[in-house]
Amino acid sequence: MLKQSFLIFSICSVNLLYANPFGPTNKAIYGKDDRIDIYQADSRGQKAAKSIVALVKKKNLTKSGSRYRLSTSNYGQSLDLCSSVAYYKQPTGAFCSGVLISPQYVLTAGHCNRTTACRDISLLLDFDMTSDSNARTTFNQNQVYTCKSIKEKGRGSDWLILELDRPVSRGVKTQISENSNKSIGENFTIIGHPSGLPKKIAANGYYIKNESDHLFRVSLDSYHGNSGSPVFNTHALTQGKLKLAGVLVNGNSDFIAKNGCFVENYCTARSSSPHCRLKGEGVTNIQYIINQLGQAKARYYFSNLANSGNEDKGMEAHNLNNLSGWQQ
Repeated sequence: MLKQSFLIFSICSVNLLYANPFGPTNKAIYGKDDRIDIYQADSRGQKAAKSIVALVKKKNLTKSGSRYRLSTSNYGQSLDLCSSVAYYKQPTGAFCSGVLISPQYVLTAGHCNRTTACRDISLLLDFDMTSDSNARTTFNQNQVYTCKSIKEKGRGSDWLILELDRPVSRGVKTQISENSNKSIGENFTIIGHPSGLPKKIAANGYYIKNESDHLFRVSLDSYHGNSGSPVFNTHALTQGKLKLAGVLVNGNSDFIAKNGCFVENYCTARSSSPHCRLKGEGVTNIQYIINQLGQAKARYYFSNLANSGNEDKGMEAHNLNNLSGWQQ
């Protein structure tokens, strides 16, 4: 896979129309590492990133006045990584990722709640790098939320919807991908918090196969903290649209040992390495989630506008392909 800057927004041919236009499970790197930080993204990437939340442990947040500080660890040192590993010096503080599907509801991976109870989960907006050497670890009240309740969980599939303690004051329109029949080579983009790092965007995730009726596999560059990260249709993102195809839930090993420390696990479609046993990263299909919820619940969670006054008047409520969150 090619590594391009989301800032440059290069369009070229890699089986599809675009290269990288945006520039307790495991994940991996496929081909070259396509992750970039949010500050490197252009306006389309930065707008898409506003819909992403970091799941952190409430005990790791300290309040001082109206501000909150997140307790973090050095990424490289905490995991005994080799100094050559990307983002070695960045802070890590999240354990999962999620996506706002309406002002008060977040979609994430079901296993993110297995070892951390709802009452112990806080959710952060804008846990990002603001420059090459500076991370945002202090947040105002409008960037910090808590889990109020778990509203829905997958039955035999890995996803959940959690309710925030109050509505988020910002929003990005999130649509459901209408293409349930994915094609080989179809391109996807993931946005989230790999290894708990500040938010990253990684394009060039190519569809590989359907593993079951609820799970498909994509060659996305991701790590364990990406669990719950939204997986978007890349072509739609280049047009400024957030078409949600699913949420990341599993994958190959993150790291492998080398010379007394650990390095990234790189996989290819033809890799025979035991560290690349799974053929791609696993994504819970959004259409399966919609089917499990049923139309009435799906309309409620994915288009509950919480009296924000920002309703998309043109949305046909009965058409799940047009479900949307809310408009900025």
